[in-house]
Amino acid sequence: MENKTRARLRALFALGAALAILAGGLGAGRAAGLVGGQSLTGRLEITYGDGKNGETQEMYTLALADGSKVPLSFGETLPVSFEELIALRGEMVTVSGSAQGEGMAVTQISPQSGEAIESTAVTGSQPWVSLLCKFSDIATEPKAPDYFQNMYSTTFPGMDHH
Repeated sequence: MENKTRARLRALFALGAALAILAGGLGAGRAAGLVGGQSLTGRLEITYGDGKNGETQEMYTLALADGSKVPLSFGETLPVSFEELIALRGEMVTVSGSAQGEGMAVTQISPQSGEAIESTAVTGSQPWVSLLCKFSDIATEPKAPDYFQNMYSTTFPGMDHH
């Protein structure tokens, strides 16, 4: 049963990736013409996901004005501190570097406006959506909606309690 669920999840991920490529979301080849020392300006996006062994992975992309996205990679040493990089999430930035496959190997990153970097922490109540699924080949009943609604509560042990 577990193998079927994993296969479904892989198929959903592959479908999502294919749709993103078809929609031009990954900017295929956008950085291919870059040579050392060139720059691009766009909005920095940081996406968090799970790796093969359950570890957290960060994926960095630069969303350009034409709607395309360029995958970004950093060497072993970040061009700014990790905290500064996180503070730039969602901001307009200029990145410099060279082509690396369909993306860009970043050597410099700075806010486009040149202003000081401010934290963009998410605080306060946030909306959540829980999509409940029941797979026909799994006999175990999923949790009831109340289970998830209580999970987001402001009282212990709810997520908003922390």
